[in-house]
Amino acid sequence: MSSHGQHAFIAPGQGDVRSPCPALNTLANHGYMYVFSFHVSCHLHPNSINSNRSGKGISASSLIDSLTSIYHLSLPLATTLVAGGFLSCSSGDIGEGISLHALAAHNKIEHDASLVHDDALPGAKFV
Repeated sequence: MSSHGQHAFIAPGQGDVRSPCPALNTLANHGYMYVFSFHVSCHLHPNSINSNRSGKGISASSLIDSLTSIYHLSLPLATTLVAGGFLSCSSGDIGEGISLHALAAHNKIEHDASLVHDDALPGAKFV
């Protein structure tokens, strides 16, 4: 992972969202995620200039590409994790992509007994 140039760390700004997952937040903070687009190829290169640091509207292919190229997950594992996230937490419209904040839905992917976050109360929102 590069921390210079177009992938320098930029903290989330007003209106940006993050998830309970530090690894996904790091990808967003360093500009390794991409906005969903029908005209973009299925596999995006992590050095693309179309980075999305907002944490919103992230495509499944962008997440898979980031997890395999930056964190070196296997393609089957990355695909399984992303499919689970989209099936459990997305709005149902694949054209909208997914928001990192959507992954914070209690008892979907976010769970009690996190090593880095307090347990969420039922109905509580991740902040």
